[in-house]
Amino acid sequence: LINLIRSHSIRHPDNTSWREETVQEVAPGELEVKGTLNQAFQEQGGTLLVIYEAGRNGYVAKYKYEGTGKPAHGPTFEIFLSSQTLKSAAG
Repeated sequence: LINLIRSHSIRHPDNTSWREETVQEVAPGELEVKGTLNQAFQEQGGTLLVIYEAGRNGYVAKYKYEGTGKPAHGPTFEIFLSSQTLKSAAG
């Protein structure tokens, strides 16, 4: 029995970029996180798509960039987590 703990979606106001993530309890005390990040680079006419999963087998991310040019900078996020916060969240 899989128990959905949390699901959220964040969208940029112009709907060009978004992030979705779910957290599930796949076994008692065992969490699994799955998510998708879609970052638009309008100046270069491209889009970065990242699909990630974290669980019993570690962290796996797959990415694909589609567009006519390379981005001048990486994706930008409004929320940054400290290394201590990440260590605490990992257990």
